[in-house]
Amino acid sequence: MTRILTYIFFASPLFSASLTIDNYPTCVVEDPEWIGDGECDGGEYNAVSCGFDGGDCTAFNNQYPNCDVSVPSYVGDGDCDGGDYNTEKCGFDGGDCTDFNVIYPNCVVDDPDFIGDGECDGGNFNTEVCGFDGGDCDDFNVIYPNCTVEFPVVLGDGGCDGGNYNTPECGYDGGDCIEFNTRYPNCVVQDPFLIGDGICDGGDYDVEECGFDGGDCIVVGYPNCSVIVPSWVGDGICDGGEYNIENCGFDDGDCIEFNENYPNCGATYPYLIGDNKCDGRHYNTEECGFDGGDCTEFNINYPICNATYPYFVGDGKCDGGEYNVGECGYDGGDCAIFNEKYPNCNVPFPGNIGNKECDGNEYNVAECGFDGGDCSNATQTSDSKGLQVCFSSLMVILVSVMWMVA
Repeated sequence: MTRILTYIFFASPLFSASLTIDNYPTCVVEDPEWIGDGECDGGEYNAVSCGFDGGDCTAFNNQYPNCDVSVPSYVGDGDCDGGDYNTEKCGFDGGDCTDFNVIYPNCVVDDPDFIGDGECDGGNFNTEVCGFDGGDCDDFNVIYPNCTVEFPVVLGDGGCDGGNYNTPECGYDGGDCIEFNTRYPNCVVQDPFLIGDGICDGGDYDVEECGFDGGDCIVVGYPNCSVIVPSWVGDGICDGGEYNIENCGFDDGDCIEFNENYPNCGATYPYLIGDNKCDGRHYNTEECGFDGGDCTEFNINYPICNATYPYFVGDGKCDGGEYNVGECGYDGGDCAIFNEKYPNCNVPFPGNIGNKECDGNEYNVAECGFDGGDCSNATQTSDSKGLQVCFSSLMVILVSVMWMVA
């Protein structure tokens, strides 16, 4: 009778579902909720300390005791995976690669599933031992017999690719580069499709042979102005750095008022000054008018708070680290409840505590209430508790019946 009852108990779905990281105190993994979720995870999860992924990997380990792969669930999933999966110790990917190995015994590629998928792949795929990508490259090889590129599929896709693609052997990228070569015969760049895309790419693109990046690097009225996005010059918004210089007309006049008000302010993004949001660091300085007045109230309330983003302070959400300190009013009071409940819990994102998802590492410790209960069996829902009561009642009935039978 004892053996029968023990079997019934361990076969219960409720018992399996109740397995959590609490059952494995020495198990340290990034995603504790994966333990005992019904899917075998490899690496650190499939270890003694983690109960072989909470029992999820028991069947896998019994079948493939010497198979060490990062994602065991790939084995026997119907898709042939290469590398360590397609080995004898992993059952040649649980049988998924049997047909592939028979047809292409000497083909070694990372993704065997690409063979014969209807798309021509280059490199090791487009070789005789791999059936020229399972026949996918037959037409390509007829048209371009001497074209050796990694991604044959991009030939003739409408965008001019440089390097080995833009060669006679590859039909000048399947014809995509003919217009480019006609317009810029002496322009040699890695990505010709960037020429004339509206963004100044500089370097080899911003030369006369390439039409100064197809005109992208030309700022009308300012021949000596070299910026990444010329369209920003004179768009009504003051941009800093290379835009706010004399050669660019101080952003074509966009920064004149800013420069008059804050002549010594070196803010990266001047348009953030006076936007009604307190920005920290070099914005919250005397030279920048303490962010154009945006930080006045903040500085009065927290004169020695050096938070990176002052507008996080008092936003209603408890932020950790530099925010949850006395100098910043413990995040402007946002962390008061958290600190009272977990006075010794030091985590970067206190909001993750008690969010119903078990976070590992520093969150899953006693000081943090084991992630606010997220990593504890004690946080079962009322539904699961109700199921336990029903299960307990069922066990009593079974015991009673079996006792009567005995």
